[in-house]
Amino acid sequence: MAKVRQSAIGDLLALGADPSIISFGGGYPDATLFPTDQLDAIFHDIIRTPGGAAMQYAPSNGLPHLRDQIAHLMTVDGTPCTGDDVLILQGSQQGLDFAARMLIDPGDVIVTEDPTFLGALIAFEPSQPQYAVVPVDADGMQTEHLEAVLKANPKARMIYTVPDFQNPTGVTLSFARRKQLIALANRHGLIVLEDTPYRHIRFSGQNLPTLKSLDTEGRVIHLGSFSKVLVPGLRIGWAVAAPDLLARLGLLKVAADTQTSTLNMAAASLFLDRHDLAAHIATLQTAYACKKEAMLDAIRQHFP
Repeated sequence: MAKVRQSAIGDLLALGADPSIISFGGGYPDATLFPTDQLDAIFHDIIRTPGGAAMQYAPSNGLPHLRDQIAHLMTVDGTPCTGDDVLILQGSQQGLDFAARMLIDPGDVIVTEDPTFLGALIAFEPSQPQYAVVPVDADGMQTEHLEAVLKANPKARMIYTVPDFQNPTGVTLSFARRKQLIALANRHGLIVLEDTPYRHIRFSGQNLPTLKSLDTEGRVIHLGSFSKVLVPGLRIGWAVAAPDLLARLGLLKVAADTQTSTLNMAAASLFLDRHDLAAHIATLQTAYACKKEAMLDAIRQHFP
């Protein structure tokens, strides 16, 4: 606990809850874009489901139908998998915590981008890691420097990356560097933790392949989330990984909280059954692209 201290995340959440502040400090979605009416009807219906199934305990790895639905979304996105490959999490943040607990002994090294997501460091710290950092440029993590970093850190166990619209820089890892990162992880025997909360909020161009889709040795743990594309309050995320890794993550899930909220899993699942998530994401992309242009116009006009 010596390394677990009050962090800026708590301050960001407190500021974000202040209605007088528009906070750019955290990845807050625009609440006016939440599908409020649809979710109102969905919660009404699932609470009244005969037998109270949505309010009962559920399998620790998640509702089977929701896992199948997420596997379908992953497959459509170019990462083929089945429901058996999916573990439902309390947001993808829980996956960061579990990965560190599973892989890191005190003094082991986690390789991250520089800079990296503050919330990931908070999740990693209780495992008492050391860090080795790789700078980023317009094409993401500079993998040409990664090999030297790995050679200099033989206790490296894991590479953590946000390859799509990285937090906090916003850059995206190029296709060539994605392939090089996987090749280096294979060569040095490391696990890659791929964090993708912003992947689908793209304003232009085509999605690049996930690192998991390029994984040839079962080394990538892919973390996904509904927080940016549906609502963060559901706290529904997921991990997709090789069976041995997923089984160990599942054991940590049972120990941590038994299961994710049945009610919220059922709500997310029914939303996917009833509504077109891709169409909803397209609405988000249009709205956020407009906001982005308004912000950049204001910066150009008013900033020194």
